[in-house]
Amino acid sequence: MAILDSLPSVEITVVVDGEDLHEYHDTHKNDGEDTVTSYIEATSGANFAIRIKFSKDTIYKGDRLDFGVTIDGEYVDGLSMTKGCLDEIILIEGMPVIQGHLKKMKFSELKTVAEEYSASSGNDERVKTLGSICVTVKHRNTTSFVPRIFAKPAETEKIFSEKDIKGEAMTHSYSFGDEIEVTEASVAVVTEPVPGLKDIAGTYLFHYRSQGPTDSQSCYSSLLTRSAALKKLLIIPRTPSPIPLEDRPEQELSREELAELLRKYKAKAVETALANKKIKRELENGRGDDSRAGKKARLSTASIHLELNDDDTFTQIDVVNKQKEMEVITMD
Repeated sequence: MAILDSLPSVEITVVVDGEDLHEYHDTHKNDGEDTVTSYIEATSGANFAIRIKFSKDTIYKGDRLDFGVTIDGEYVDGLSMTKGCLDEIILIEGMPVIQGHLKKMKFSELKTVAEEYSASSGNDERVKTLGSICVTVKHRNTTSFVPRIFAKPAETEKIFSEKDIKGEAMTHSYSFGDEIEVTEASVAVVTEPVPGLKDIAGTYLFHYRSQGPTDSQSCYSSLLTRSAALKKLLIIPRTPSPIPLEDRPEQELSREELAELLRKYKAKAVETALANKKIKRELENGRGDDSRAGKKARLSTASIHLELNDDDTFTQIDVVNKQKEMEVITMD
């Protein structure tokens, strides 16, 4: 769970099917001031929600704490808690569309097109916030109450150019799913900053990525560079390469592995035999070519001599003779 030193009584998590998603942390990067960053695994089609938990011991520097949720840089929903609240757990499940109804959030596989077919290339700002859930917390004072205004989720499908996300290890975006009924207030609170405090007291940032390849990534090579994004970023350790069967102790091998090892040895033996046969054939063909009229002299070991040393030991000397083959002259 994400917890800040400046807001120790506030806990924020991303949940799927009522369970907190496991959070991974990049040990190679340092968070900014009053910011905590985590990585979570996204599964295509899974509905998710933001769980906000705080206690009666939470410190308020104004009369309210305002929570704002943005996903991929787009505002989804917010929450304003009054000073003096008891222990609470609040779930933000989606975007309110009309009074008493909201559309649930879900992870969606990122859709891309080749650069030449894209009218969206150059969306650097969108790419910067892609694949991120951001929850901000602010100390505020109440100014007034107004009728609630509801936003309308974007209906156009989010498509990115492959050029825009190249090298970014992006795999998912988000979308809205089913509409559900909820109980919620019909008014909204208007607040203002607390004098002398910075605007944002804390930022909780969750980067969502896939752990393994998506369905289309197993089919299209253009998407393979984005597969297993958490492993690519070294947030999750890469799966080590398996030890070859021939390097493992035989007593540790299963019956199937022993059979596979035997097949490998047989295949290697056949390959070696074929290679030796090819070499032998080439040598024989080479000797046949030596029947040409003129032949060069070649070296051969004619005999071995033993030479007596002063200390009554022998030294073996190979004597190399030059042999010259006779020229064959054809008589008419």
